[in-house]
Amino acid sequence: MNDQEIKDLLSSNCDVRGRAASNPNTPSEVLSDLAKDSDCDVRNSAASNPNTPSEVLSDLAKDSDCDVRGRAASNPNTPSEVLSDLAKDSDWSVRGRAASNPNTPGFVDKRIYHTTDSYVATQGTNHLWYKFKGENKPFYVAGCFIGSHEQLVNKITADGGSEWYERMNILSILDFKFDEVFNLVEVN
Repeated sequence: MNDQEIKDLLSSNCDVRGRAASNPNTPSEVLSDLAKDSDCDVRNSAASNPNTPSEVLSDLAKDSDCDVRGRAASNPNTPSEVLSDLAKDSDWSVRGRAASNPNTPGFVDKRIYHTTDSYVATQGTNHLWYKFKGENKPFYVAGCFIGSHEQLVNKITADGGSEWYERMNILSILDFKFDEVFNLVEVN
């Protein structure tokens, strides 16, 4: 199915558009269009999608709906300068989500970590989450889940629920800490 066929299919039903906007496999061009949807639930889903481009998230951070802004504030792809603005938002939940995003300037990580020479672990929503150094690439263990970053994002997205934001935030923070522990990023 090409992008135009996807757009034609999506144009008919806001529930279908919302599901497409939350699907991590939706192409970024389609997500860009969905981020402009008249339905705020569709825009919410686009703001939450880990594959939504940063420039689109910058626009969603200015949305009139505080839930859309809050989801943009939770997204790990939202640029730090946009997160700085969201940290001053008039809505307390938007400010809180921006404050818990590790890309926000001045972020203070209050999580407790366990680190070894092969993994970093932290408390998830129900159990410890681990990120292991794999032979080819890192992998995650969370409860009964074992898999790649993409597989974990797909699982979080598919599960949805009220803990969706928190799980995406935990994943983002765990990735950040893993990179810091194994010297994969420059730490200030």
